[in-house]
Amino acid sequence: MTPAATPEPTPKPTPEPPAIEYTPITRGEPRPLPWSVALYYRVNHCDGCGAGFGDLRRVVFDEAAGEYGETRPAAFFDAIGIINSAAVSVDGQEVAVMVCHVQPCGGEYSEYIPGPEAEQRLWISRDAGRRWEDLGLVLPGSAIRDVVDGDVLVEQENYWSDRQRWIDLDDEAWEALLEGLAALGLDSREGWERRSLWVVSGEEAPPASEPESPALGGLDWVSVGKATEGLFLWAARQRDINLLAIATEQGAVQHVYGTAEWRWGPEPDGDPSWIPRFVTDDLLVRPSWTAPEPVQATAEIIDLEAAVVHEVAGLRLPREVEVYPQEEYYRFMAARPAPAIPFTALTLGEPRPLPPGTALYYYLALPCTLCEPLPYDLRRVVFDEVVGGLREDRPLSFFDGVIDFFDHSSLDYGTQKVTSFGASRSGRTLAVTLCHVGRCQVGSIEGVYPTPDWELRLWVSDDSGRTWEDRGLLLPETVILDVTDDDVLLRTWNFWRYADQKYTDDALEHMRGLLEPLGLDALEGQEHWLRWVVSGEEHTPVVPEATPVGLGGVDWRRLAPLPSGSVAWSAVAEGVYLLAIASAEGTVEKVFGSAEPLWEPSWAYRLSIGPVSLPSPYLPAVFESTRLEGGALLDLATLSIHPIEGLSTVMAGPTEGQAWQSVYVFLAARPAPD
Repeated sequence: MTPAATPEPTPKPTPEPPAIEYTPITRGEPRPLPWSVALYYRVNHCDGCGAGFGDLRRVVFDEAAGEYGETRPAAFFDAIGIINSAAVSVDGQEVAVMVCHVQPCGGEYSEYIPGPEAEQRLWISRDAGRRWEDLGLVLPGSAIRDVVDGDVLVEQENYWSDRQRWIDLDDEAWEALLEGLAALGLDSREGWERRSLWVVSGEEAPPASEPESPALGGLDWVSVGKATEGLFLWAARQRDINLLAIATEQGAVQHVYGTAEWRWGPEPDGDPSWIPRFVTDDLLVRPSWTAPEPVQATAEIIDLEAAVVHEVAGLRLPREVEVYPQEEYYRFMAARPAPAIPFTALTLGEPRPLPPGTALYYYLALPCTLCEPLPYDLRRVVFDEVVGGLREDRPLSFFDGVIDFFDHSSLDYGTQKVTSFGASRSGRTLAVTLCHVGRCQVGSIEGVYPTPDWELRLWVSDDSGRTWEDRGLLLPETVILDVTDDDVLLRTWNFWRYADQKYTDDALEHMRGLLEPLGLDALEGQEHWLRWVVSGEEHTPVVPEATPVGLGGVDWRRLAPLPSGSVAWSAVAEGVYLLAIASAEGTVEKVFGSAEPLWEPSWAYRLSIGPVSLPSPYLPAVFESTRLEGGALLDLATLSIHPIEGLSTVMAGPTEGQAWQSVYVFLAARPAPD
C-alpha cells in the first residue's frame, strides 16, 4: 500500500502594508494668481531645439487693474548679449543671469561647445531686475544653480578635458586658450567632469547629499524636488491615489497629501517642469499645459493649508511681449514671492508755511453725487509775508459784472460757468474757458448736452489775472490742455457724431450755422481736435509716459510731470502708499513710501501734484491731500511730509452767503504773481 502523499503547505499571503493616511486635495474654483506670487518662465521660439535659454519672463497679477502683467526682468541685456542661464532667489528679490557677450558660449541649453573666443559674464540684480551688477567673467558654458544672499552657485562643465574636441585649434592657439581659461578658474583639465562653486565667496560647493527616501507604506518613493529649507518632496502611488510626502533630509515624514487627478512628478524620463514648485511653506505652484502647438501654459495653485487646488484663472501664455517673430514656447522655471518694491520711508512732520513765491490755484466747486464736483469759481492762495499767513484772492473777479459765479439755482454738470483753466509754468499767463450763456458741455448724466444758445468763450490774462482779453467764441466741449506764456492749447471732443440723435432738425441746422466758422469741419473723422490758439498749429498728442519699469504688480497712477522732466506716479501696495519718480521712459529714479496716507491715490482729480519751483530741500511739487491741511510739501533732507499750515482753513471754508459746503479741486502750483 502506497503511503498518502504529504500535502504541500499553502503559502500564507503576504499582508499588504497598511494604507497610508493622507490629506486629500480637493479642487476649488479657478482664481487669479495671488498678488504675492510671481511666475517665471524661459521663452523660446522653438521647443527642445537647442536654441539656447531664450528670454526670461515674469508674470504677476495686478489686483488693482484686474489683469496679468508680464515683464522681462533681463531686458537690460537685449543690446549686450544672450542669456544662457538664470535663477531667482527663494525670496524673489535676487535674480542672477549668465550672459554670453561673445558667442558661442555653450551651456546646458545649447548644442554647441564654447568657442575659443567665447566671453561669458555673470550678472546679479538685488532688486528683482531693476538694476544689475556685473560679477565678472566666468568659464564659458557655466550654468547658474542658485542665488542666495548676493552670492551665486555656478556649475562648471569641463569642455576642455578632451583635446580632440578642439582639433581645429593648433597647439599655439590651444595653449593660448588654456592660459586665458586658467585666469577664470580652469586650474586643471583632469579628474573632473562637473563641479560647483559660489562665485562671490569662492567656496567650492560640496557634492549634494541625497536625502533619505521616506520609509512609508512599502512604496517606491521618487524624489520630485526640494521644498523649503531642509524639507524635500517625494511622490508615490498607492492604488489609484498619487501621494506627495514632505519629509526631512533624514526621511522623517512631515505630511502626506493625495489626489487621483494628477501625478506629482514626471513619469520616468518625463519632463521635470511638471514638478510642483514651492512659493511659501504652504503654497505650491504646479504648471499645466492647456493646448499643444503653440504651447499655451497656465498653472495651478495648491494651497496646502486648505488642501485645495485652484486653476489660475485667466492666465494663458504666450503673453503679448514680442521678442521672437515666430511662435513662443513657455517653459515654466519657478514660482517665487512677487518682488517687493523697495522704497525710502517717509514720516509725517509738523505743519510748515507755504514757501514765499508759490501760488496754489484751485476750483471752488459743489459736490455732485453722480459726477465730478461742479466748479463755479477759481481761487488762488499765496503766502503773504507782511501778515505772516496765507492770503486768498479771486483771479476771475474781473468778470463779476459779466458772470454771476454764485448763482447755483440751475447748476448741474454742463451748466457750470468755469469749464477749464490753465496757467503757464511761469505763472504769468492764465487762461480760462467760461460759459456765458446756456450749457456748453456734455454731461456725464444722460440727457445733458450743450444747448442751442450756448456761448463758450476763451479768456487769457498775461498779467496773472489782473486783466483779461477775450480770445473769442469756442466750439462746445472745448477745454484747455496747456498754457505757455504766449499760447494756449485747446482740445475739442467730437460729440457731434451723435448730434442727429440729440437735437431737432431746426436746432441742429441753427447750431451748425454758428459752429462751422469755429472749425466744426476740423472734427470730421476725429475723436478730438487739438490746436494752439495763437500759432494755429494742430497738435499731435504726446505719447503717454511709460509706467515705472520693474515696479509691476500694482496699479501705478500718473500724478504729474516735474520741472526736471521726470514724472511722479502713485500707488498703494500691501498697505503702503508709494510715490515713484521715474523718467518719461519709465526708468525709476526714486521710490518713497509711507504706511500713512500722506497723499491721495484714489480719485482722478485728487491725483494732482503741481510742478513748481520750490527752495531746496523740497521736492519741486505740492501734494494735495484732504488729510493734510489740504496740501503738503516733501522735504528731501529729512524725508518728511509737511502739511501746509492753514491751507485747509482757507480752501475748504463755506462760500460767503451760501448755505451749502463747497469743496475744492486742486489745479496747479505756480510761481506767485509779483
